[in-house]
Amino acid sequence: FIVVSLGPSVARDLLPTLAFTQKHQLVSVMAEIGQTDLQDLTNGAGSVCRVLTLPSVAVGGQLLPCFRANDAARYLFEKNNELYPVDSESDLVTIWSITGMISATMIVGDVTARWLKEGGIDPQFAEAYSRTLFSEAFGLTKQGFEHGMAHVSTPNGLNTMVRERLQRAGLE
Repeated sequence: FIVVSLGPSVARDLLPTLAFTQKHQLVSVMAEIGQTDLQDLTNGAGSVCRVLTLPSVAVGGQLLPCFRANDAARYLFEKNNELYPVDSESDLVTIWSITGMISATMIVGDVTARWLKEGGIDPQFAEAYSRTLFSEAFGLTKQGFEHGMAHVSTPNGLNTMVRERLQRAGLE
């Protein structure tokens, strides 16, 4: 089994210099190199699977989208995680693209903490409270986003008013 996790330029330079055979099963966790290019770069490899992993894969319990799952991917990831085979590389790219929004979510958390600090709130409390809000939101989505929104939407409360304003603005 071979796991490929390289920057695109290094992968394009290095992979063609290696001698792959039919017995080699590759698992790529690279976002930038597609299936066709990867197969060309690893000419001779028995199988090539692309898997979308996040750092939390090491913790386990993750749903891992993959294209063309092979025995290597199953061996490496299915003990503690769940592979989710997609029908096309286009599906994988769509999921991969939206995964980049996690950075935007983290920025919102950081901005939340900064606003609190700038408002005179103790910095340690501001950080802890912001993390608590995000942890709470995450926990509430286990039964679906609508469930989470219903849970935090007290009638005539702040969250309900914000949601209604977002809906009127066409942002939901």
